[in-house]
Amino acid sequence: MATHTPEPTEDDSEPVIATIDETGQVEAVPDSQVAVVDSSYIDAPDAPAPAPGPQIVYVTEPSAPVRKGNRGLGSLIAVGAALVYGVLLAIVFLIYASAVVGRPTFSLLASPALLIPILLFAVALVLLVLIVNRAGWWSYVFGSVLVALAVYFGTAGALALASGIVLETPEGASRLYGELLLNPPVIIAALLAREVAVWAGAIIGSRGRRVRTRNAEARAAFDAEKAARRAQA
Repeated sequence: MATHTPEPTEDDSEPVIATIDETGQVEAVPDSQVAVVDSSYIDAPDAPAPAPGPQIVYVTEPSAPVRKGNRGLGSLIAVGAALVYGVLLAIVFLIYASAVVGRPTFSLLASPALLIPILLFAVALVLLVLIVNRAGWWSYVFGSVLVALAVYFGTAGALALASGIVLETPEGASRLYGELLLNPPVIIAALLAREVAVWAGAIIGSRGRRVRTRNAEARAAFDAEKAARRAQA
């Protein structure tokens, strides 16, 4: 069977992939003549740029000022006032004993009649400070009455317990407690407690007023700084 050889075309630069004879046979072509298309040079259409989103601005929020109190230092002043109260009460008791007995009785300094009012005064005044906190002097003027009442009835009650009031009949217990309420040292302890509480309250209340002023100034500065930051944002 005769093989049909195709005639060359005019353009010899065009690669020939294969030749097919009449019988359907395919002739191999050298690799150097195979055209390869490099897809890396094909320009892809530019992707659309994403739409800009809203700009987020982070602003550091200033921390709110902490309100300062007057309980800590006020309690220390109250304890110091209790020591002053104890010294003054001891002096008054010595003067009272000298007036009644004719000579000072130093054994009175270690008696429950002196120690109990001092303890009650300290507890009552510290509780008053914890309650009123930053309040002014007038709160301590009214509160000093409560301190005096606590010292008065508390001292009489404690002395009654020390005297065995629980062993008395109801009539005897009432009579004993009434006598202690009219006891001059108990009355003196209550009156002196009120005076010392008033003047100690003046010191504590003065500091409480300064603390309130500083808290107000700190809050005003915080509000101004907060408004300025929001304006800048």
